[in-house]
Amino acid sequence: MALTATEKKEIETLVRKEIKDFIGTTTVKQFEDKLLNIVIQDMKRGKTEKEIKDFRAILRKNKIASRLKVCQTSNVFCVHVYVLVHPDNREKAQDLAKEFQNETTLFYAC
Repeated sequence: MALTATEKKEIETLVRKEIKDFIGTTTVKQFEDKLLNIVIQDMKRGKTEKEIKDFRAILRKNKIASRLKVCQTSNVFCVHVYVLVHPDNREKAQDLAKEFQNETTLFYAC
């Protein structure tokens, strides 16, 4: 059953209202500014760095030294952060990373 033009317009109006109520903005620029502020606040609270710090603590407990490598991405709001280990410890670190990955949201083992 296809929607009529009136029904589509009603749905569109409802969705726009819900987005405005949830996000608090009506324009894309306002949304971008608000989203950027949320990301900055998370970074200031250390939320985005916690998983990397926790994983490095696991490596230290297993006597595996590590370094961080930060690389720019094509998205100006993002960077990739790599935890590097000596090649001799790579396999053990990878196993630990795969176990740790199951408990996180931002961490990816590769």
